[in-house]
Parts: sequence; structure tokens; C-alpha cells
Amino acid sequence: MPLAVGIAMLGKAKESAELQGAQMVQMLQASVQPHLGGNLDIRV
Repeated sequence: MPLAVGIAMLGKAKESAELQGAQMVQMLQASVQPHLGGNLDIRV
């Protein structure tokens, strides 16, 4: 495999990983619900 092709493939993989990371951050931010878990009610 020529060097230029390998470098191009690495560039595409890097872009893909960055996009997936950004999407993960957005998903985690959307899932944060600060009002949940503040209280614990226990009955026996």
C-alpha cells in the first residue's frame, strides 16, 4: 500500500473518531438530569 493511501486512511479514521467523540459528548450532556438521585426514600 503506498504511503499516501495509508496517510489518507489514517486521516479518515481520525475524522471519524473525532465525530464519534463529539456525538458521545452531546449524548452524555443530553442525558444529564441533575434533579434525579438527589433524594433516597427507603421503607421497610
